[in-house]
Amino acid sequence: MAWKLSIIDRIAERLDAVGYGALTQSEKDYWSVWFLIGECENGGLEQFFSNSTGELTSDAVHGLRAFGAEQTLALLEAAIQLFPDGQVPTDTQLRRAVMQNFDADCLAKLEELTNHLDDASESPTELMDQYYESHQDDFLGPRTLMERWIQRRTRGSSATQQRVNPVNLRKAAKQDRKLQSSRPCPQCGQPTPGYRMTCKKCGYPLGRTE
Repeated sequence: MAWKLSIIDRIAERLDAVGYGALTQSEKDYWSVWFLIGECENGGLEQFFSNSTGELTSDAVHGLRAFGAEQTLALLEAAIQLFPDGQVPTDTQLRRAVMQNFDADCLAKLEELTNHLDDASESPTELMDQYYESHQDDFLGPRTLMERWIQRRTRGSSATQQRVNPVNLRKAAKQDRKLQSSRPCPQCGQPTPGYRMTCKKCGYPLGRTE
C-alpha cells in the first residue's frame, strides 16, 4: 500500500528540499493561505500579521484570488489597508514595530475583520482543495511516504522528519527498542511498533499494522 502524504506535507517536504523561493506559485499560494487560515482560527488576523506568517501576506492575497475565495480576500485586503500606505512589511521585526503603533481603532478593526472571517459563507479550505484537484501538476512534492523517503535518501538528507527535534527522535527510537511487540525495520533493523507509520531511526515507511 502507498501511504499518501497530505497536500501540506508535500509542500513542506519541498520547502525542506529547495527552500520557499523555489516553490511553484501554486505551492506558495496553498502554503500561505493554509497558514493564514490556521493563524486566524487560533488568534485572528492580528496573530497572522504579528507572527512570522505575516511575511506570507502577498502570497496569501495571490492564493485567495487564485482559489476564488472572494470574501476572505476582501477581508484580508481590508486588513492590509490598516498598515501605512497599505504595505505589510515582510520583515517580522519591522512589521511588529509598525503594529505596536496601531491605535485602538486599528486593533478593533482587525478584530472585527476576524469576526467577519468566521461568519463568511465560503469555505477557503474547500476552495483550496478544489484548486489542487485541477492543478495537481503544479505541486511537485512527493505523493507518498515511500517517495518522500527515497527523495530524502537521494539528496543525502536525513530520512526522518526534519522539523522534529532530533532529541525527541532519539528518545522515541530508544523507547521503541524496549517494546516487545516491535517489528524490525527492513532498512535498518530498528524495532518499530505497529502503530508507527515510519521508522524513528531511518524514516523508512513501514505503515501501521495495528
